[in-house]
Amino acid sequence: MRLLALTLPILLVPLAWAATGGPDDGGMVYTDSDEAGGPSHAWLDASGGTAYDLDDDETVDIDLPFNFRFYGTDEAAASIANNGVLFFSGASPLATGICPDSSTTWSGVAAYWDDLAPSTVHTETFGTYPWRTFVVSWDGASHALAGGSGQFQVWLMEGRDEAVVVLDDTTWGN
Repeated sequence: MRLLALTLPILLVPLAWAATGGPDDGGMVYTDSDEAGGPSHAWLDASGGTAYDLDDDETVDIDLPFNFRFYGTDEAAASIANNGVLFFSGASPLATGICPDSSTTWSGVAAYWDDLAPSTVHTETFGTYPWRTFVVSWDGASHALAGGSGQFQVWLMEGRDEAVVVLDDTTWGN
């Protein structure tokens, strides 16, 4: 019985991570890859694209390879933060932020907004018009306080105006 009591919570943990939700006030929904009908998990190697060496709490402005419609606005440019965020407006170099609501002034995709150490972020565009995928990839990111390493991506998908967050092998230290 002890084995069952210890095993049961471990078996239930992956189920807790799967989720779907929305729509929010802007009509956006999210679906976890572990959900039935959720997106398949993949990793796109963006290391052959443009590399940005970002210092601690630094952002860099980029032009997007195509207009991306986000909450009713066509975005042509963005800012990449070393702390794991792709901003469309209100870019912040801070290590953490408040989820957007009526009192915040930023918009974007917070893939893993935390205090990350300086790192190299890659961008690359895959596919052909009108179905390209623009990838922002934080490869080998390290947590500024806990150490360890992780990699995660944001994909902007042309023609569907979908943003995808991919978390892969993220293991922070203690």
